[in-house]
Amino acid sequence: MDWIRDDKTMTELLKRIAYINISKMPGLTNSNRNEIRKEYKIWKSILLRQINIYAPDIIYFGSTFDYFKADLVGYKAKPDDSIFVDGMDVVDIYHKDGITLCDTYHPNQKTVLRKNYIDSLIQAAGK
Repeated sequence: MDWIRDDKTMTELLKRIAYINISKMPGLTNSNRNEIRKEYKIWKSILLRQINIYAPDIIYFGSTFDYFKADLVGYKAKPDDSIFVDGMDVVDIYHKDGITLCDTYHPNQKTVLRKNYIDSLIQAAGK
């Protein structure tokens, strides 16, 4: 996948993507898990409504699936499929009500090479 700076046509794809932050208030560039959990509890009804309104085919949770899991698929749900890169579980895939839910690393992660990370997200879209 090219960088947007190298292929401006990719901006059209971005218009079809919704980015939803758990917190609806301005914050710092980093948050700890306890802060995010608190914000999820505050904004849960709005977050779930946003998902309902957007009616997505696929959702990528960048290290945030744990907050949504109980409400979307049930706390004890196991992934329907997983994608491994270099022996590491990079994407766990769940399906619910026609939506593919992908539990994956945050996009700014440094665990997997960028190319492999993006390839795993593309692969998950087809599962």
